[in-house]
Amino acid sequence: MNSFIKPLTLLFLFSFLQSENFKSQATNTRVKEIESLIERRQLTTKSLRSQFTQSVLPENQATPIVSKGTLQYQKPQTLRIDFSLPEGEGMILTPTETTVWKKGLLPKSTPHDPLQPSFRRIILDILEKSPSDWDSQFQKSMREEQDSLLVTLTPLAPSERAPERVEVRMRGQDLQITEISVTMKKILWAVKFHSIQVNPPLKIKLSK
Repeated sequence: MNSFIKPLTLLFLFSFLQSENFKSQATNTRVKEIESLIERRQLTTKSLRSQFTQSVLPENQATPIVSKGTLQYQKPQTLRIDFSLPEGEGMILTPTETTVWKKGLLPKSTPHDPLQPSFRRIILDILEKSPSDWDSQFQKSMREEQDSLLVTLTPLAPSERAPERVEVRMRGQDLQITEISVTMKKILWAVKFHSIQVNPPLKIKLSK
């Protein structure tokens, strides 16, 4: 994901991350500064394309299920995932429905249920919701490391539907998201993003 933060801001952020504050818990003042930078990145990001590797580890299973593919994101709240492993599978999420397809089968659409937890909807929320909005649902902590920022979100009101913990890792240079992990009661889900492009002309239309 390319940088959309002004050069002087980037220089300040880079200098800060290279200081003695490596791997330090962000202070309240610093949290506000970081949130402002994240919001600026969100405002300037209209679309994304990224390769990803996803792992899903169900309860009582020793080996995670790994899948790979391409993710495309377009404002507002539209996400397309094309899997290369397993090949021929994919999905599109819009504000109103989710469409899923598998090789040799016709796409199937179902209405979006806002009460049903979805890892992909969490991606959309993190991409679009202001960090200050997280405070109404989560206890939030930020930890600056050598070349990244780790944001940990813990629900204020734990429930069967809510994740137990969400961790979001961002690149230090531009605060673009590189990894999201979600811990549920019976499953651990994680996705890593690489070869990230910001505001590209999407070659694949978000339709199927």
